[in-house]
Amino acid sequence: MIRRGRRSTPAGSIVFECAAPAVDAGAFAAKCELGEPLRVAADIYQHGHEVLAAAVRWRPAGQSPAAAWREAELEAPDNDRWQGAIELVSLGEWEFTFAAWVETFASWRRDTERKQAAGQDIGSDLIEGAALARQAGERAAGA
Repeated sequence: MIRRGRRSTPAGSIVFECAAPAVDAGAFAAKCELGEPLRVAADIYQHGHEVLAAAVRWRPAGQSPAAAWREAELEAPDNDRWQGAIELVSLGEWEFTFAAWVETFASWRRDTERKQAAGQDIGSDLIEGAALARQAGERAAGA
């Protein structure tokens, strides 16, 4: 459900607004032609400075909550407006949702590169980056 108007959100929360396509704020199903990409978009942002990544997930409507979603990455060419496309492979009703998460490594890299460009000491940042890489390796080994 998309709510209109601004509400305060806790620090670190990711906010989703203005999802498209939407007909009459979601009261009616959007329509598209089979075989044509369906353009999707949403305003996705966070109160903070971390780098975000986002995706659209879709599946036929009426599936069980455990049913698999297809997923495609979204891009944010203009500030907080994330966009992408999905392809619906059969006739019928489909549902889609958006997901977003903080890209911890990308945030670290961006911030460290900025500090280095400004001539600041990045020694502690490199230690932090090594810890991030070690944690990622541990998660990959446990997968």
